[in-house]
Amino acid sequence: MDINDTIAGIATAAGEGGIGIIRVSGPGAEAIARKLFTPKGGFGGNDSFKARYFYYGVVMAEGSGVVLDNANLVYMPGPNSYTGEDVVEFHCHGGRLVMKNVLSAIIKSGARMAEPGEFTRQAFMNSKMDLAQAEAVLDIIRAGTDMALEAARGRLEGRLSIKLKGIREGIFGILARIEAELDFSEEEIDKLTGGEFLSAAKNAEDELKRVLDTYG
Repeated sequence: MDINDTIAGIATAAGEGGIGIIRVSGPGAEAIARKLFTPKGGFGGNDSFKARYFYYGVVMAEGSGVVLDNANLVYMPGPNSYTGEDVVEFHCHGGRLVMKNVLSAIIKSGARMAEPGEFTRQAFMNSKMDLAQAEAVLDIIRAGTDMALEAARGRLEGRLSIKLKGIREGIFGILARIEAELDFSEEEIDKLTGGEFLSAAKNAEDELKRVLDTYG
């Protein structure tokens, strides 16, 4: 994997459907779109794709000009995209052969096939989400109950990360006071009592138990 790679993959579930989405992410995403996609009526006076605007047009194989599909296309420039990179999505007819042919044309035009989970990994690497949120994406997809779905959604929204950050800051606060006492033992500072330490440790333990009960 190279940070300069442009990756592509089918973003919708396997099988036939009315719509199939092929996602392209990376520095070459827009250039690939310009090679393969021609909007109906052109770009409306612009010489490039407008951000987050749905175009309708034709997907053609580069070089041969063979029409692969009539499709919609949306361009989402980084960092304001799912992966944090430039992203293009081809919204094609969801037939297996159509999707295969369009994806093949994208690969031939400079992208490489995305590895499983690589779009989410790129989002994590580009600080679009933390590790808990990245793991929550798969949990949402696999959720079999409303409770599991709500827990996964909470992680994706950052609720788990916020709770863990609060617990960590509380523990670090206690450690900072202990270190201050050791470093400045001869000075008058607000010293931590044994009762305060035990209370803080118990609060952290209780909070972690609640987190496990909710998100475990």
